[in-house]
Amino acid sequence: MKALYGVLAGGKRSMGFIERVDGCVQLKKRPLIACLLLAAACSPADSDLPPPAPAAKPCDSRPEKPDGLVVAGSGPVLPIARLIAREYEKRHPGERVVIPGSIGSAGAVAALKDGAIDIGLLSRPLRDSERSPGIIEKPFARVPLSAVVRSDTPVSALGRRQLVDIFRGVADKWPEGTPITPLVRERGDSGNLLFATSFPELAAAIDESLRTRRWTVCYSDGEMRDALLEIRGAIGFLDATTIAIEKVPLKTVSIEGAAPEPAGGHPFERTYFLLARDLPQSPAATAFVELALSAGVRAMLAEYGVAVPTAGNGER
Repeated sequence: MKALYGVLAGGKRSMGFIERVDGCVQLKKRPLIACLLLAAACSPADSDLPPPAPAAKPCDSRPEKPDGLVVAGSGPVLPIARLIAREYEKRHPGERVVIPGSIGSAGAVAALKDGAIDIGLLSRPLRDSERSPGIIEKPFARVPLSAVVRSDTPVSALGRRQLVDIFRGVADKWPEGTPITPLVRERGDSGNLLFATSFPELAAAIDESLRTRRWTVCYSDGEMRDALLEIRGAIGFLDATTIAIEKVPLKTVSIEGAAPEPAGGHPFERTYFLLARDLPQSPAATAFVELALSAGVRAMLAEYGVAVPTAGNGER
C-alpha cells in the first residue's frame, strides 16, 4: 500500500487527486477509472480496535457503470464528442450519452479494455503496446492545433522564430508592453508530440521549460482554456475547434501567415480517433460510431473547422 501510494504521490499533480475511502485509495475527480488504476491498492482499513474486528468491506474493483452509452477519453476530443452526442440523442429519443471529464488517451484504452466505457476518444493513434485483438480505432476528425491568446491581446500573427523566442523566454512582452505569460502542457501531451516532429525548435523550447519549471504547466485542455482566459498576456496551444464550439473570448494567432483552419494549410494538425470493440459490440456503440463517421455529422463539424482525416492517419 505504502509503495503504491508513494508512486502515485510522486507523479504529476496526483496528491490533490488521492483520497482513502472505505479502505481503498482512489483518485479524486477520476471516479470512472479510479479502480482501473488502483484496484491493487485496495486493502482493509487499518484499525487499533481489539479483535475480533469486523470483516472489512471488499473493495469493488470496477465502479458501477453509468446508465447510457459512456464515451470518454482525451480532453481535446471532448467538445467534438459532445456535439456528436447531442446529435445522437436527437436521433435516438430516450437514449443517453454520458461524457465524463478527461481521462486521457491512455485512460480511454484501459477503460475500454476493462469494460468501464463503451467508446474511447483518442487524440493520437494507438501505441503498439496498446493494441490488442478486438479493439479497433477509427480516425474521425482532423483539427488544427493553434497558438491561442485572449481576445484583448494585440497580436494576430507570429513568425516561427518569434514563437520559439516567446517559449524560450527571450521575448517577454507584447508590443504594447503587457508581459507575455507562456503556458505549456505536460510531457507526453499529444500536442507536444506533434511539435516534436513538425516544429522541433518549439518542442525543444517547451521541453527546456518543463525541465527548468519556467512556465505554468496545464494538465488538460480545460485548464489551458481557463488559464488563457484568466491571465492577461498569456499564450498557449489549443484546438481552434474548441474556441469555435465553446464560444469563449479567445482567438487564434496565425503562424507565419498560415490560416487556423485545416483547409487553409495549417502547419499543425492532430487526428482524433474513436476507439471501440470489434463486433460484437452494443447496438448503441455501433450507431454512435456510424453517426460520427457519417456525411451529415462531418458537414456539421466542418462548420467548426474540423476536417475529414486523410488516408494514412493511423487506422489499422
